[in-house]
Amino acid sequence: MSLSSVLSADAIDSAIKDCQAPDSFCPKKFFQLCGLAKKSPQDVKKVFGILDNDGNGYIEEDELKGFLQRFSPGARALTDKEIKGFLSAADDDSDGRIGGDEVEGARERSGGLTPRAKSGTRLGKPVGNTSQGTHDEAVTPMGQEPGVVNRKET
Repeated sequence: MSLSSVLSADAIDSAIKDCQAPDSFCPKKFFQLCGLAKKSPQDVKKVFGILDNDGNGYIEEDELKGFLQRFSPGARALTDKEIKGFLSAADDDSDGRIGGDEVEGARERSGGLTPRAKSGTRLGKPVGNTSQGTHDEAVTPMGQEPGVVNRKET
């Protein structure tokens, strides 16, 4: 299966042309231009499967380097800065790779990849447990590692 079976060739060309210059790649804009932002979860899974070169269920840094080339063989490689930005936008669990569920979650946020700041969520997951009388604090106290949730009794 090829990407053009899910996305139009014209849309792919437009997205590739938009990020020809090094450090000009923006995942959100790319997914909007190529049409992936408006595709169904099933189509996103198909595209993910194509981009997951080794078939292990994740897109890792080495696969991200050739990300644009998977859409168009003559495209440039992503720079290290672009790869880090891509991971920052889509890697919800900070494991250094992007899983299929992370791609779909990122696509749903504002029609493409955007930072994960949503009221009532942390790293794209719901926070709080009102059934046990606790709530999650939305800020990270100084000296505490980001991503660690503080629980306070209510």
